[in-house]
Amino acid sequence: MPGSESLRLFVAIELPPEVKAELDRSAKRLRMRCGVSQLKWVAVESIHLTLKFLGETAAERLDAVKSALATSTDGVGALTLALGTVGAFPALSRPRVIWVGLEGDTQGLIALAGRLDQSLQTAGFEPEARPFSPHLTLARLRPEAPSQAQAEIGSALSRAQPPEHLQFTASHVSLIRSQLRPEGPLYTCLARWPLGRPA
Repeated sequence: MPGSESLRLFVAIELPPEVKAELDRSAKRLRMRCGVSQLKWVAVESIHLTLKFLGETAAERLDAVKSALATSTDGVGALTLALGTVGAFPALSRPRVIWVGLEGDTQGLIALAGRLDQSLQTAGFEPEARPFSPHLTLARLRPEAPSQAQAEIGSALSRAQPPEHLQFTASHVSLIRSQLRPEGPLYTCLARWPLGRPA
């Protein structure tokens, strides 16, 4: 692998097909309420539970990243999670990012994200400036969207039906490469680390 090569990387938990299918159903209901012109919707096959975004990373640092991930996942058990309610950053009244929250062993998930962040600091990555907030992004408000559209979308979100309370087991942590393309990002899993055994 050439030393000059750069890889756009992030660390995530990949979602099982039944969870993605439920997110797709939820997104379709939200599109009917919120419309499509002011929001950029994430393709359901691209939705992951992101634990840490590494950004552009020199290829020669890949071994150090893998070592840090192996260290931080060692001894960590599988996590039982479930789809929660619909929310938005920074707030429902001023939505910029629309997401579905997670329930279940979120404290274990937050602890895992903290371990990852700490281990990756030893590999030269900056620590996270904000606390980890478990969520699955469905859509982002377009930068050119007027403030009136933001208020209308926020109102629609406040009345939105939550997705089915679907449980799933997070049994692996994945290192994923993201290649940006006009038709949408291409994600490639470079390595996975198991999290104990499913309950």
